[in-house]
Amino acid sequence: MKLGVRTCITVTFLTTALYCVLVPQCSSVYMIFVLQILPGMATGILFSYLTSEATKYVPQESKSTAMGFFQAVYALGMTLFPMICGNIVSHFSMLYAYLFLAVICLIASSISFIYCKSH
Repeated sequence: MKLGVRTCITVTFLTTALYCVLVPQCSSVYMIFVLQILPGMATGILFSYLTSEATKYVPQESKSTAMGFFQAVYALGMTLFPMICGNIVSHFSMLYAYLFLAVICLIASSISFIYCKSH
């Protein structure tokens, strides 16, 4: 069975959201170890698909520039989201930080599903 880009991107965002909902509920460190498989696999798959999709329609002579831009936007997210989550934790709790990330993943999943469907 062949999975399309839309399905893979949507499912990996949903998988990451599931992880963000389950981790705060865990009382066992061993269960957290098992759950770490979810974001590890999901982000590996997600990063390769998003990289491919980000440069799909870019002319060959501009691909390195497009990759640089993609990586800059990705790095911005890797910087801002921990800062936002740190603020959430300091004002509320770790649970709310995980739930915030789960909501972001659900939004990203919805956007990717709609975008891939229209293209």
